Amino acid sequence: MLSRCLLPNIRCRSASTLFLSRCHYSQNASPNHDIIEMLKSNREEEDKKAVRNAYKVRAFDAAIRAIASLDTPVRTVAEVKQLKGVGPGISKRIGVFLHGTHYCESPQCDISPEKAREEALKQELKVLQTVPGVGERTARQLFDAGCTTVADMSKPSYFSILSSAQQIGLRFAAHLSQPVTCDEAETVANFVRENIPSRFEVHLAGS
Repeated sequence: MLSRCLLPNIRCRSASTLFLSRCHYSQNASPNHDIIEMLKSNREEEDKKAVRNAYKVRAFDAAIRAIASLDTPVRTVAEVKQLKGVGPGISKRIGVFLHGTHYCESPQCDISPEKAREEALKQELKVLQTVPGVGERTARQLFDAGCTTVADMSKPSYFSILSSAQQIGLRFAAHLSQPVTCDEAETVANFVRENIPSRFEVHLAGS
């Protein structure tokens, strides 16, 4: 009689303990806890944006539910691509996360460090080439010498690299960068024609 009374109590306590253990596991010890937290963080960022994308928020919710339902840890992107509720965009985020890097939506994030340096160099050279008469070759010489701005070009160490024509171009760079109307250009051309020997011809060029 005593054993019959105690046995149900023992079973009940065991079932209760097992139930609590399962609840705790599903909430805090998911095998993909880190991935879920990452997706939750991404969802929160999207939800707080000034222009909120409701579709993305719902996509994050669906993906979080899908990942949370797994009993085994995600090892590869291929595994999540097979899950209903996980689209290509979120699969990419998870893939980046699994590789230990940070996901970035900007197109510039796909550029390799070497390519980024090349693009930065091109922009630096373009700045130097805004001076009339300075081409890519001279701009590269200036850059290699340490010159990175038009203002630097006036320094003696950089100014000496320029040819006589380029030095003149630098002195009047600000003036020459101002737009000129066709009427103004024609006025100057006529003035030159009137003050040089007739054997010379004057033609307007450029755009």
